[in-house]
Amino acid sequence: MSTASIRAAFAAMALALAPGLALAGPQGLPASAPVVEVTFPDDWQVAKTNLTLETSPRGKDMLVAYRLVAMGDFTRAMKDWEAWAARQGIALKEEGKSIKKFQFEGGDSISHRRLATDRSGDTIVMRTILKLSEERLLFITEWGAESATRAYASELRSIRRSVTKLP
Repeated sequence: MSTASIRAAFAAMALALAPGLALAGPQGLPASAPVVEVTFPDDWQVAKTNLTLETSPRGKDMLVAYRLVAMGDFTRAMKDWEAWAARQGIALKEEGKSIKKFQFEGGDSISHRRLATDRSGDTIVMRTILKLSEERLLFITEWGAESATRAYASELRSIRRSVTKLP
């Protein structure tokens, strides 16, 4: 994934969400009455709508997105993700696939890490689904070149660890 691809994707998203452009730091979803919070590094740019957060580091060579999804909308959210991935030119590879099932604050959750290619070359795509309640899921996407994924590994770990269900 090239810096240009990420910049273009983030720029398009930022323009579409310009009124929701926010500073990094703790961010809640939904914006109107948060049930989950995520904290981003201060130098990461965050664009926000009521149900989504999208962020990119200073180098714009990585995209991390959080989408709050109603349980009944899961199938549609997966189709939306597949359409988005197709628009980005992302092709998931079968080799190098890993799946991890885990508990997130009492809910069954799953993470898929895949090697992929996009218009710029080799990338890594991680899709994680956190079960927040019987009614809500948090759908997370991390997409970046292999070098960016390595370069931002500590920030990505910090963001993942910051995800907190709110009472």
